Amino acid sequence: MTPEPAEHTRFHGYVHALSQVSDADECDLLAVILDDPDRAMADSAVIGHLDHRGAPLGAGETFADWSLQIARVLAVLAEQRRTSRIRNTDCSRICRRPG
Repeated sequence: MTPEPAEHTRFHGYVHALSQVSDADECDLLAVILDDPDRAMADSAVIGHLDHRGAPLGAGETFADWSLQIARVLAVLAEQRRTSRIRNTDCSRICRRPG
């Protein structure tokens, strides 16, 4: 049996950690994940989390507050070290209220 590739193991670990993260630690965890050398894998874990986390917040103030906080983190990371699809697509998408 071939062992699972390291990036798959990290991806599953990231997805699990994101499913358990507190609101207070969410931005720090996103920054750690987005610093992973496998950018495609990291982007995938983060985008999945943002979609999953943002959807149930609805269109109210809670979503607006959360999305602004996340957008700030993504913008700082994008400025520092990334020109990924997260910066180009998801940052602007999560800043809009759903609906």
